[in-house]
Amino acid sequence: MNGDNKKTMWIYERDRNDGGLSLGWRDGLNLTLKSFSKSHIDMEVEEENELETWKFTGFYGVPVEYDKREL
Repeated sequence: MNGDNKKTMWIYERDRNDGGLSLGWRDGLNLTLKSFSKSHIDMEVEEENELETWKFTGFYGVPVEYDKREL
């Protein structure tokens, strides 16, 4: 990475025993947070040239089936 690629970050602080969430992206992208919860994040990403807009949806949580009922 060269020095021209600045990064931006969004952080969701941890809640007691739950882990937090951070999302980083390079300069030149406009992100709009649509929704988030304890187990997902949904964003719209617009590239600087405004020719492309796409959606980022991520799911996260406990990988053990038994513990998923706790979500």
